[in-house]
Amino acid sequence: MIKTTIQNYLNIPCCQYTILFMKINYSYLTILLFFALDILCASFFERWIVFALLCYYLIKLFHKTNIPKLSITLVALSLESFVHYGIFGIELLYLIPITLLAFVLKNIFNATGLQPYFLLLISLVAQKTLIEGYLLGQSSVMRCTLIILCVNIGIITGISLKYWLSGRQGNRL
Repeated sequence: MIKTTIQNYLNIPCCQYTILFMKINYSYLTILLFFALDILCASFFERWIVFALLCYYLIKLFHKTNIPKLSITLVALSLESFVHYGIFGIELLYLIPITLLAFVLKNIFNATGLQPYFLLLISLVAQKTLIEGYLLGQSSVMRCTLIILCVNIGIITGISLKYWLSGRQGNRL
């Protein structure tokens, strides 16, 4: 009854409405999933090691950029910085220049798989030195920074496999 009322109101056939609804909620659900994963891993390890939402953001910068979804991801990253540091949006100090750098790299060079890794390295070093080191006065151990970098390289590899292999069948790469 409700579904037919919505169909009549929007003049959209049932299958198209369902597909439209699934596509809209899938990306927002992914952002929410990575946000929750970051928070849960931080509370489990008692240290911020996993930055899955940052990895997802860096991958999305090089694949079908949608400005509203990128801005929602930036808001979610700002909420993470509020949970982590107690300051809303402090990560935007390095995320906005990295976003601009990604748009420049995307226009100048061909899209390769190494650009998100390069931006991940820049963003994690900026976070550890600029944000934690200079602005907040926290000391970070180099060994822990290397562990964070290795974990997030694994995460960005896992996320990017979905985008590199999309549309390919079988063993064709």
